[in-house]
Amino acid sequence: MRRLLGRFVRPLAFRLFQPLLLRLRYRDAVLFGCRLRAAPGVFHPGLYFSTKCLAQHLLAMNLSGKSFLDLGTGSGALGILAARQGARVLALDIHPAAVALARTNAALNHVADRFEALESDLFGAIPEGQRFDLIAFNPPFYPRTPGNDEDRAWFAGEGYQTLRAFFQDAGRFLAPAGQVVVICSTDMDLNEITRFAGEGGLSLVREIVQPHLFEKFVIREYLN
Repeated sequence: MRRLLGRFVRPLAFRLFQPLLLRLRYRDAVLFGCRLRAAPGVFHPGLYFSTKCLAQHLLAMNLSGKSFLDLGTGSGALGILAARQGARVLALDIHPAAVALARTNAALNHVADRFEALESDLFGAIPEGQRFDLIAFNPPFYPRTPGNDEDRAWFAGEGYQTLRAFFQDAGRFLAPAGQVVVICSTDMDLNEITRFAGEGGLSLVREIVQPHLFEKFVIREYLN
């Protein structure tokens, strides 16, 4: 039943609410005290619940002095919240417009001195030898081929190619005792995601399930 809801009911709901979403998608958002600008083609920081859900989880963690990788940063929301908590942040996104927006939002929230944003396909732009205490990823949820950079926020490629590639390499960029935090949805094939993590040498140490409307968000924490 849940798969049926994810496949049919939610797409119908999105179509019904599309006019409202189009009006709101370029408005600024406020997320846990951060003012965040929006931009055409960039995943909106306030309209979609996965960002807020993962942000709330990260706010409960001690990030002071930690090195933090915000992968697929979009508007920069998660990285900016981490920087406000005292982390040193590298934010990566494959979409040039997202990188520019993340830099703008970091300056707007007075954390640009500890927030760097780079254009990158997953881990590709990370300098050799750099490691992170925490890697956070709000990935694309759906196993379809993206047609453009904007689609990459939603579609992970056939067979969840983006997530497979992420888990294959994530462990190489963790500092000793470093941690990976990923948010998923019950719309996804969670067994496949579990398999990808295991193949990448990561061990699931904690899982938090948060119900929301027709789906549940699943926050997973991994260690090497």
